[in-house]
Amino acid sequence: MEAKSSLRFERAAAMFTVLACTIVGAAFRLWGIGWELPGKLHKFTYHPDEIFQVGALVNLNPFALKLDPEFYNYPSGYMNLASVVLRLSEAYGMKIDEANVYLIARLVTASLGILTIPVIYFIGRRMYGSVVGAAACFIYAIMPLGIIHAHFATVDVPSAFWTACAIFAAAAVLSKPSAKNCILAGLAAGAAAGTKYNCALVLLSVFTAIAVSGQRKIKVSVLFGKIGLSLLGTIIGFIAASPGVLIWTDKYISGFLYELGHAAAGHGLVFAGRGPGWLDVLSSAFGSGLGIPMLAAVLLASALAVTRHKREDLVILAFVLPYFMLVAFSQVRFTRYAMPLIPPAAVLIARLIIEIYELLRSQRVRAAKAAWALCSVGVVLYTILYAAALTRLFTEPDPRNQAFRWLRENTLPNTSIGLATVPWFYSPPYTPEINGLPLARDRYMEMKKSPWRLIIGGKSEDSLPSWQASVPSIEKPMYIIISDYEYEDGLRVRDPKTLEFMRQTAANYIEKAKFAPRIQFIGLDFGPAEFLPHDLKYMAPTIRIYQRR
Repeated sequence: MEAKSSLRFERAAAMFTVLACTIVGAAFRLWGIGWELPGKLHKFTYHPDEIFQVGALVNLNPFALKLDPEFYNYPSGYMNLASVVLRLSEAYGMKIDEANVYLIARLVTASLGILTIPVIYFIGRRMYGSVVGAAACFIYAIMPLGIIHAHFATVDVPSAFWTACAIFAAAAVLSKPSAKNCILAGLAAGAAAGTKYNCALVLLSVFTAIAVSGQRKIKVSVLFGKIGLSLLGTIIGFIAASPGVLIWTDKYISGFLYELGHAAAGHGLVFAGRGPGWLDVLSSAFGSGLGIPMLAAVLLASALAVTRHKREDLVILAFVLPYFMLVAFSQVRFTRYAMPLIPPAAVLIARLIIEIYELLRSQRVRAAKAAWALCSVGVVLYTILYAAALTRLFTEPDPRNQAFRWLRENTLPNTSIGLATVPWFYSPPYTPEINGLPLARDRYMEMKKSPWRLIIGGKSEDSLPSWQASVPSIEKPMYIIISDYEYEDGLRVRDPKTLEFMRQTAANYIEKAKFAPRIQFIGLDFGPAEFLPHDLKYMAPTIRIYQRR
């Protein structure tokens, strides 16, 4: 009787812990979810990729079998899911305007990020025990990278949810490699691939679980049969998530090849001169994205998993290592590309914390045990504060809007304003549409509609003008406005055109206004947002306004 009562208490405690962690994670992910939705000032959000996902989900309607997203660079799993929510919201009376379409899409992303938290608990519990599971779901709930990208209508957090589901299913295969579990694991892997192609690598975790599942004398035919079942599940899951692939196959292949070429060619100067890819991913996605203490924990936890190489470790590493290498060897390394690695990282960190603590306790090394506990608490506390400081940026006045209001209050219509590049998401909203138009040539033409006279220099036949030193040195408009998104990469690689433009600006202009957010929370200052990686500061660019001397 006492055993049953104790078991019920443990289950209740576990459920309460998971619920509490989920609430914490939800609070972070919903705080500022309405950041800069479309309105009169700007008709698009300030995230450059949201327009593609939102445009696709508007084109889709699974209930009416409208399966063509008219955007083929990614599989349409996330867009289909968001479209279902959009159509249901519309059916139940929600007003569907531009702002609400973006909000619904973001809420789908945030919801999948929130649902990942209990999934991580079940991964940790099944692989390393309930205490690790509880610690893992709390760690994931406060990880800044997952929190920031859960605010955007993009595929990265949804793909992390499905890869986490696939790893959980692989853990089930590890303990019981039944046909049902193999198919379910394949379905989750297929949904992950149907959300983001490269997440198909999570199938390696499923294969590894089948191979090391504990059946010592498993026949080769049985082994390949179970692998075949998981592949069948993957195909079904992929098609269910992105059925349009079967109809517009050529277009999806073309979009996939475009993304492949993009990964090989790079993204302008954004990732140029940043050192080895593996180091760039660690420093940006894990260092800036999680905080230095959590980065150290990730490295230690990964080292423990590699050296221990228990069956559970092998299942996780079978996905983590190839996926990390894929991102590291790419010439395009946005922090969001590392999102599918964050759930397994949370599990491994929790395992590290609990296992080392239990080891020290068993050896009765009190001082070391206390020091390890304090260190672990310190890492968690730092991460919470850093996450809060980053998330707070969503609720602060946007620098682009501040720059626009400064212009409106301090200049007259037709005042000349010099630019370094064609305006985009990082610029003040010189017109309501200029921040979101996908094509640079369209934005260039849109400049003519601004109440100010925007000057960008000469125009060549092959490309649009940029970094024309004649703007600050010869044409000398009354003001020059520039964003850190424009100058930081050129200055880092010592690009001659960027250096000359900035030199002429310094010689002929004085800085009149600067809108530069800082990463702050309850008096703690983590530094200027300007130093964050490219896609971690969409909500906090630095805008500088220079006035002619």
